[in-house]
Amino acid sequence: MTGTLRCALALARSGRMRLLVWPLAMAALAVMTAVSIDEFYAEPASRAAYAAALEMADVMTALGGASGGLAQLGGMIANELAIMVLPAVAIAGVMLAVASTRAEEDAGRTELVTARPVAHRAPLLGAFGPVTASLLLLAALVVGAMTLVGVPLIGAEDGIAGPADGGALSYGMALAAYGLLFSGVGFVVAELARDARSARMTGLAVVALAYLVRVGVNGAGRGVTAGDDAVGLSWITPVGWFDAVAPFAHMRWAPLLVLAAAALGLHLLAVVLRGRRDLGAGLIAARPGPVSAPRRLGTALGLAWRLARGSLLGWLLGVVALAALMGSQLPAWIGALQQSEAMLKLMGMEADASAVTNMTIAFSALLAASAGIGRIGALAEDEDSERLALTLSRPVGRVRLWSASVGVALVGAAGILAAAGIVYAATGWGALQGDAGKLDAFSVPDTILATAVLLAPTLLLVALAAAWTGATRRSPWPAWALLGASAAILFLGPGLDLPDALIDTAPLSAVGTVPVDDPVWGAVALEAVLAAAAVVLGALRFARRDVP
Repeated sequence: MTGTLRCALALARSGRMRLLVWPLAMAALAVMTAVSIDEFYAEPASRAAYAAALEMADVMTALGGASGGLAQLGGMIANELAIMVLPAVAIAGVMLAVASTRAEEDAGRTELVTARPVAHRAPLLGAFGPVTASLLLLAALVVGAMTLVGVPLIGAEDGIAGPADGGALSYGMALAAYGLLFSGVGFVVAELARDARSARMTGLAVVALAYLVRVGVNGAGRGVTAGDDAVGLSWITPVGWFDAVAPFAHMRWAPLLVLAAAALGLHLLAVVLRGRRDLGAGLIAARPGPVSAPRRLGTALGLAWRLARGSLLGWLLGVVALAALMGSQLPAWIGALQQSEAMLKLMGMEADASAVTNMTIAFSALLAASAGIGRIGALAEDEDSERLALTLSRPVGRVRLWSASVGVALVGAAGILAAAGIVYAATGWGALQGDAGKLDAFSVPDTILATAVLLAPTLLLVALAAAWTGATRRSPWPAWALLGASAAILFLGPGLDLPDALIDTAPLSAVGTVPVDDPVWGAVALEAVLAAAAVVLGALRFARRDVP
């Protein structure tokens, strides 16, 4: 169509940062994971212990699937990547698709482009190219990370049984098709929703639903099984389709073809939907608001809470569900850790409840910080779309509005982490009743202490995002980068033998491995002070700069 190539080149240039950041970040995580696994599970005995440990922890099967192939290095790496990389790839697909279409439309750039002799569907078709290239690059880099540590590109490792047509290349093909499927979801919801924010929320809700179904199916033992060629109920969720491919155990081509066909179908559906809506409108019309607003919305705090409550509630439900799952499976976790010395060394911890507590609360802190940073990003979007300027045209002070928005983000993040700590403590204590040996190693006060200590780095990450956006009016991408680096250092740093000085620079690691070790109260105090200073700095800079 007329103008498609020019639209694609323009998007590739203007969105080059986001198109490159996702593949590079996933590649870095894949390399760190592959190197760690290769170092600690080089011998067949250690791999057998790893497989036995996973069989004892139902929560690992629920979260990471059970596609098998754990006798091979590639299967072990794929199993570890299933917990963090697969959700990230799905999120990347949705976010890249929405950012390349509806966000461009909301910013007015699509209207400028279509003022020229450009076909109505050209901006959408032009977005397909850069987004597809980004996801293919992501898959290629993950494959490269696997082959870097000796995973065969095609086939099984020497002397180990495995499918002749499996291997790293087949895994990469499945990962690419999986990412393209969720980018198709993003393109479709971008046509349905009334704006980019609604499209993102809807797309992420689809991702969350797909994973919740997968967790339920695998947790009930009705999903992919490692010992035979059955896929069970995995067909009811796209994440299960990826699990069913099992490139290191069975290499099923049918689920891979289903992933590819679904991805193609969703892209074609987006093209059809684009022809049925006007520029700037969604196929699903926005509901008309009430004639008059409640009194509470006349305040800066009331408005900030009204805008944030939906996303914060979604994060709260997800994090609390994860905490409940981890707590209810605490006995299995402890047994799994006791089965695998290498797994313990990888985590740098001992085989008791304190290790699981630290892992759960730290992961909850990362998710809580993500919720807070997301709210700061929404504030930046409001400014770019001039909604913030419209609000400031009313008799409301800048500092008051800023403080309310940032305050809701900070309190929301703190509340999510606190709720996760309480739920984990309650479910963990209940799960260990009747097992005196394991119950003695679990302490509810220690769990609450760990939650309180990790509040400091959680709030620091959100505060740094606020400082950046307040000073520059840009999206808080440095806070996202710091959060990702902190997660990698926290979970993979000990296994990679990173220098202690580097590990201590990460906000979540600097406060100590609580409750495994005592808190580093000096670091906790320093991070609390830095968080307060960052909030004040962001407010002062916001009060003095121009708001477009």
